[in-house]
Amino acid sequence: MMRSHTDNEWEKFHPKTNVMWLHYMLDKLTGEVLYKNKKSKAHASALGKMRHVKNSFLQFDSAYAYVTATSNSASAKGSTTSIE
Repeated sequence: MMRSHTDNEWEKFHPKTNVMWLHYMLDKLTGEVLYKNKKSKAHASALGKMRHVKNSFLQFDSAYAYVTATSNSASAKGSTTSIE
């Protein structure tokens, strides 16, 4: 996915690749990491939030665009976090 987006030119800055890397990391954290205390409510809640972010992340063109969009919606709800 990244190679096709960058045309295999890694010297240039491509903001979308930051989003792709973060999506990849969330995919690994939610699907492949073996956690010790999987049955706690806190763990289930955190995994749910990470999955939610992962599933919506690729629609943004940059990590900045994601933070800006989610900060605005969180502020409108009176929240201090962007993944609630």
